[in-house]
Amino acid sequence: MIGLAAVAALTALHVVVLLALPAAGVPGWIFASHLAAKVLAVAGTAAAFAVLKRDDYMRRFWGPLSGSYLLLTLAVDAFSSALAGGSAAGTVWVSAALFLGGNLLSVTASVVLARTYLRAGLEGATGRSGAGGFAISAAVALVISGVSMLHEVQRALAGGGVEAWSSVGGYACDVLTFVLLAPVVIFAFRLGRSRLAAPWWTFTASVLLWLLYATTERLPGPPPLALSEALRTGATLLAGLAGWYQRALVIEARTRLAQVRSAAVSGA
Repeated sequence: MIGLAAVAALTALHVVVLLALPAAGVPGWIFASHLAAKVLAVAGTAAAFAVLKRDDYMRRFWGPLSGSYLLLTLAVDAFSSALAGGSAAGTVWVSAALFLGGNLLSVTASVVLARTYLRAGLEGATGRSGAGGFAISAAVALVISGVSMLHEVQRALAGGGVEAWSSVGGYACDVLTFVLLAPVVIFAFRLGRSRLAAPWWTFTASVLLWLLYATTERLPGPPPLALSEALRTGATLLAGLAGWYQRALVIEARTRLAQVRSAAVSGA
């Protein structure tokens, strides 16, 4: 799909520029690119929220998800410092609160999404298949994040402060979000490569990349910066792309419905 190709191209461009810059230019580029990616994520998820009607249940998913990326955007030190009035200690607390709040909103959105599929009683998303899906998702998430999460818990208990505890909370939220996607992934498998599955495959890929990013970031011994940045940028952009896919599907469905109604009126 064109959207996926654009995400891949933008992620690759970010990494190429990052590697080409002198050391002094790296922090500025990372800040600007992170901000741009998060703004695109907020725009995409907000677009999905805005196109849905007020009584549409899925607005309860896209709204918190958009709010999640907005809080994560504000969690960077530059904005947190401004919100904290320039206080160094205040900046740490504000950043941690925004980061944790953003992650909790992501979990909230995923709970809504999981309940949507479970309440619909869709084949494969409930019963033994659904329970097995949750178990597999939990196992995968713990395999990916278990060691890093344990490392962060140890750091927090050793006096790592509010930043370490917010990181532990972020890990827990990442794992919960991934686990809650189980019924969505099961149903998406049934849809295969259908356009109806595009938002959910894309969002699942975003969550998986976030899980991998957090893990590589926290493991002892820093990973190559290019890998860390590729995972982070890809995860952010894919979340926004999922929203644009959802918006396109809603508009297409409404257009077809209007055409059917028009044809029915013409034939009456």
